[in-house]
Amino acid sequence: LRWSRLVVAFVALTVVWVLYAGLRWREAGVEMEEEGEVDERLRPFPIYHSTLKCQCNTGKRTLFVVHTATPNKQRREWIRNTYGLPENQFEYQFCLFFFTGRPSNPIEEKNLLEESAAFKDIVVGDFVDSYTNMTIKALFWMRFFSTHCSSTTTVVKLDDDVTINLRALSHRLTSLPSDAIYGVRWTKQPVRRFNTSKWYVPYSLYPFEHFPPYVSGSSYILDTRSIQRMLGRVKYHGKYMHIDDVYTTGILANSAGIRVIDRAKWWNFDNNSTDYLRRGIVLFAFVQKDQDVVQLYNEVEKITD
Repeated sequence: LRWSRLVVAFVALTVVWVLYAGLRWREAGVEMEEEGEVDERLRPFPIYHSTLKCQCNTGKRTLFVVHTATPNKQRREWIRNTYGLPENQFEYQFCLFFFTGRPSNPIEEKNLLEESAAFKDIVVGDFVDSYTNMTIKALFWMRFFSTHCSSTTTVVKLDDDVTINLRALSHRLTSLPSDAIYGVRWTKQPVRRFNTSKWYVPYSLYPFEHFPPYVSGSSYILDTRSIQRMLGRVKYHGKYMHIDDVYTTGILANSAGIRVIDRAKWWNFDNNSTDYLRRGIVLFAFVQKDQDVVQLYNEVEKITD
């Protein structure tokens, strides 16, 4: 009788633990992972056009990956004339590539390919460039990096409306531990279930109430090994999610056991952020509307010399 009671108690405790753990897993957004069918949009896309001057496998320590939309030529120009200057790439040992997809407009495509041929810093993937294809773009550059830049140790991912304090950032990059993603970390973010939201995610795609911790996609830092580990988890998360920062730095990183480390003090994206950038308080800032970015860059360089 005593053993029967012990067995019953053990079974009861096991059931309670399983139910509790299941609730905790659901709350944390942890899935019981099994390799399954992968959405075609998550599979590798070929390079449509690329002629690159900078060779990232020739001793370069860092790759600056800039997500850009095909019409944003002016933004690419100010990046080339500020932190992306060739002399900066030589001094700080980095390559800078713009990543985008194909324009849906033939005239835009012609202009983009001419720009690429002239500056040799654009990688065009064979997919349509659009907001809903942002995750395609993210996986595209990760796969490009793994194939063509494997000797590079660090990636700084940026959107084309973000500028940086290059000298201060380069100093920080030398002391960051690997196997981690650094950025503005978001935790316990609720999943949007309203189909009018551009961040709408149905239960059928993601059944949990909150996303795992992730970093803001506008800019973040990660290392080579983390990228390779994240790509290795795609086969376990084969449903397409268009919110690229959640999918890559959240779901894939969480699945791969990669730390997501908050460095929000390096970022400031409010209206005063460029002043903080000048003073070296922050490393990343959004470019304000109608701002003279080249002048800002020159001011920052003068202060940090």
